[in-house]
Amino acid sequence: MHMAQLTPAKAGFAPLKAAAYYAQRCVCHPARRRRIGSLIGRLAGAALRGDTPNDVPAGSPVGAEAAVLSALRRDGVRELGRVLDDGQVGAIRAHFESREPETRSRDGSVEEFATGDVLGCPHLLALAASPAMLRIAAAYLGCRPTISSIGVRRSHPGREDPSWGQTFHRDVDDWISLKLFVYLGAVEEGGGPHVYVEGSHRTPGGIRLRDLSADEAAAHGRPRMLLGPAGTAFLADTFGLHRGEPPRRASRLMMQVQYSVLPVGLYRYDVKLPAEALPPGLAASLDARACRLFVAPPGRTKG
Repeated sequence: MHMAQLTPAKAGFAPLKAAAYYAQRCVCHPARRRRIGSLIGRLAGAALRGDTPNDVPAGSPVGAEAAVLSALRRDGVRELGRVLDDGQVGAIRAHFESREPETRSRDGSVEEFATGDVLGCPHLLALAASPAMLRIAAAYLGCRPTISSIGVRRSHPGREDPSWGQTFHRDVDDWISLKLFVYLGAVEEGGGPHVYVEGSHRTPGGIRLRDLSADEAAAHGRPRMLLGPAGTAFLADTFGLHRGEPPRRASRLMMQVQYSVLPVGLYRYDVKLPAEALPPGLAASLDARACRLFVAPPGRTKG
């Protein structure tokens, strides 16, 4: 994901993006953030209406999806089990093994792949935009969701790096958001698991963002280490405290997708996949509104 320029007096400064981003940063209480975000989503035309064939279906999740939603509201995180089979994981890993990362951390221990390579990878967009994921996201956000970030990161054994999310922190990209994480390789203890502090999505943050120690984070709730085989996924409200542990034994490949009320002011959204490049079945069923930041309508390609 390419970053927008939010600093005044620098080339490419985007004042409207900066104003929108820093306005929501000033509200620290999660309940207020949720109320404001849901209202903005509805006013922006994101209310659940089912007004085109490919929109998120109206109504609340039922059955297993309702259980996921309940756990998210209570704990801030919910494991989904395996959402990709061995064949799908193998195809995804082969895709990224044949591509160079776009960015690396200073010591090379964390790598991120280009948005175009992520969008062109088999199975990832279909999972991110699946009706089940969008229904859960819509119910959690209180409005129709926007897929506002999608990425794949590879982490190698190395030192803990706060700038790459490896210490406890909160995400404040939008008024309210939900993230899908998918392990693209088995993750056990020592393999770089994600750790989430249960219930911390209901505790206030601060205007000044800062990372917390493990002891400080534990004061907000019980840390839960998320482990599982390749293809394992979980959803998390990342306003809650969380971190990705640096792997100690082997590299970790992981996908993450963010569902939010609005586009995130931090990003430029300058790479889009042409709709004509999608598999026919996916193109016919894709929620165009949810995917509008990453999929260009037919005849309108950018990136």
